[in-house]
Amino acid sequence: MKLKNFFLIVLYPLTRTFYILCGLIPRSSITWIFGSYSNGFSDNAKYLFTCVTDTCPHIRAVWISGNRETVEKVRRGGGKAYYRWSLAGLYYSAIGKVWYINSYVSDINYFTSNGAVVFNLWHGIPLKKIEHDIERGPLRDLFHTESQFVRRVGTPATFRTPDYVLSTSTYVSESRFASAFRVSAARCPVLGYPRIAPFFWADEFLHAWIDRWGSQNQLTSINAGKNYRQRLVYMPTWRDNNDDFLGSNHLDPARLNEVLVRTDSILYLKLHFSTPKPVLEKFRGYPNLYILESDEDIYPLLKYTDLLITDYSSVYFDYLLLNKEVCFYAFDLEEYANDVRGFYADYREQAPGFIATNQEVLLRYLADRDDVSFAEARSKLKKQLHDYVDGNAAERIVSYVCEKESLK
Repeated sequence: MKLKNFFLIVLYPLTRTFYILCGLIPRSSITWIFGSYSNGFSDNAKYLFTCVTDTCPHIRAVWISGNRETVEKVRRGGGKAYYRWSLAGLYYSAIGKVWYINSYVSDINYFTSNGAVVFNLWHGIPLKKIEHDIERGPLRDLFHTESQFVRRVGTPATFRTPDYVLSTSTYVSESRFASAFRVSAARCPVLGYPRIAPFFWADEFLHAWIDRWGSQNQLTSINAGKNYRQRLVYMPTWRDNNDDFLGSNHLDPARLNEVLVRTDSILYLKLHFSTPKPVLEKFRGYPNLYILESDEDIYPLLKYTDLLITDYSSVYFDYLLLNKEVCFYAFDLEEYANDVRGFYADYREQAPGFIATNQEVLLRYLADRDDVSFAEARSKLKKQLHDYVDGNAAERIVSYVCEKESLK
């Protein structure tokens, strides 16, 4: 038996009792709790939190994290934040009525979630199948397990059904989230994603927001692209079967940099935080390759780019709102489609841009781009996936929750 599992079993009577007791505590309707994956200050929850903090004085917005640096970062911006296992952190998560998470209740604290209204903001419109819809691979085994140890002791947060799941269109609610989270489509309100708000902000407001809630790295990254004719960003997705998300064996940084120099372009590399360091090191030291920190918030930067290169990442569904080019570098398309999770729809029909399946094709495309033929496909997909094309999702969520939960 693994040591971790041994401690989980030993502590289970205590943690289960604590969970039950939290369900008996009266919860404050004006206390809203926020958290994100990997203990960061990020994604939809971050943008909703900053909006509530700044525009809803009648709501007590509290950020909870297991990382003390994150807590201090939120506090420097003027937000209320507490360490997950501090007395204040336990207190507020136990009395807060509405929870906003990006993944699972463990973003905040599973053990204090009993009795809370959980609103899962999720982290993108999925192309690859998620949660209970996953058909193949190790995650399929997790979500379809019959093991009561896994469900109740090992990863109980995974099986905590949310009360609401945020959606961007009726199509997304009905074709993806309802089945993935095992909730009705009515519990997937179409309100849009708070994280796309920077796409619609004026530069002055965006820079002021970054000064307060972001980091100097974000402003440095934006400024780094000002002297180039074209600004590209490469964002590969998580892979269940391979931790080389970048595809470093399928991309020569020296040849890539040559193309970028010839076209007067800068390429931002935004990699998954789990990308191994040796993979990342191969791409350092090239003048036209700009490596972003793995935890850097990419959304303020995206509006200043001209082309997104990705593979199967849901970020390109958001990028459609910018009406800019998208290129797909799917170097492992057959393997990914057949052996990993599976897709919700035909990949080529859901990928409105040039698709390169090897390095030679990708580099030729970057050297001489012709994207006109994909504009209509992008427009059609945008209408299917986004009922709203604006930066007001956070305000809609506040109004929706106040009405549904009788909070005024």
